[in-house]
Parts: sequence; C-alpha cells; structure tokens
Amino acid sequence: MASYRSNLAVVRDGLLQMYCWCLILTALYVLSIGPMFEMWYDASYLGRNRAIVIFYYPLSTACEYFRPLHDWVHWYVGMWIS
Repeated sequence: MASYRSNLAVVRDGLLQMYCWCLILTALYVLSIGPMFEMWYDASYLGRNRAIVIFYYPLSTACEYFRPLHDWVHWYVGMWIS
C-alpha cells in the first residue's frame, strides 16, 4: 500500500510541475507581445511575416473576447511602444 501512495504522490507532483510550466509558458507568451508588437503590427496590417500573425492569433482572439485581458495587453504594449 505504501508504494501505491508514493506512486500517486509522484503522479501528483508531476501534474503540479506540468501545471506550473504551463502557467510560466503562458505568461511568457503573453508578455512576449510587448517587444514583438511592431513586428506583429507590420505582419498583420502590411502583410509581412504571416508566421507572427499565426503565432499571436490565440492572444488576439482572447483579447477580443475577454475585456480585462485586452485592457491589460493594451497597457502593456503601450509601455513598449512609447
């Protein structure tokens, strides 16, 4: 029985670690729009480098549907471009 509990603890710890990594990578993804905004803007409106548009499409869509995220991203990008 003790080994069964330890196996569950290993699985739980692995899931917690994976959850933490997902949060960290998501935060880095959202924060990366700041320095990349001008490249994203050029790609979106001038037709340059379509890969950047595709990469940031999920963030763009999330900002359309979630107003607090939109406001925060707008503020954050403003710090980079001003």
